[in-house]
Amino acid sequence: MYKQLAKAFGAGCVGALAGYIASLFEVPRKLDISNAVSGALAGFFAASLLVLSVSAAGADGGETTIKRIKKVHGVAAPMARYSQAVEIRGAKRLLYISGQTGHAVDGNLIGDSIEEQADLCFSNIKATLLEVGLTIDDLVKITVYLRSRDYLATYRTARDRAFGKVEPASTLVIAKLVHSDMAIEIDAVAAM
Repeated sequence: MYKQLAKAFGAGCVGALAGYIASLFEVPRKLDISNAVSGALAGFFAASLLVLSVSAAGADGGETTIKRIKKVHGVAAPMARYSQAVEIRGAKRLLYISGQTGHAVDGNLIGDSIEEQADLCFSNIKATLLEVGLTIDDLVKITVYLRSRDYLATYRTARDRAFGKVEPASTLVIAKLVHSDMAIEIDAVAAM
């Protein structure tokens, strides 16, 4: 790990020095050591992130475990069917799914019904998971944006129908959406 960090730091220093030397040939000529220092720091920071992400991604080859924590001591119980937290150990893959909406393949909204739009959101999430060889069981987090609090019960019914017993960590926000005819948008995170 430290060898990777040292290499990346060295690369940052070399890159910074090269940038500094190139800047000497530009008009006006001005001696400014801050370019070299900031370049070296940027190289060091990038290397640190690289090493941390390799370590955090389960590079040790261990088995991935997903622990869904339903109740946390000293914290109010979930108000619906979701996990308070999801702990991922040894993950080799993370998938971030962008916000899914009630828009069909042709780009048109499938209807005004929250139920239709929610079902399509969940169907799109499942299709995205399958596209990369994952399943609904690999979901660890969803964020749901609803246009109205009135849609809450219908959304929960659609979620339960789509997820079955899977209960990822969840956040639900009542918000104005990009288009006034959209009732719902859902993004998701999966791990394996």
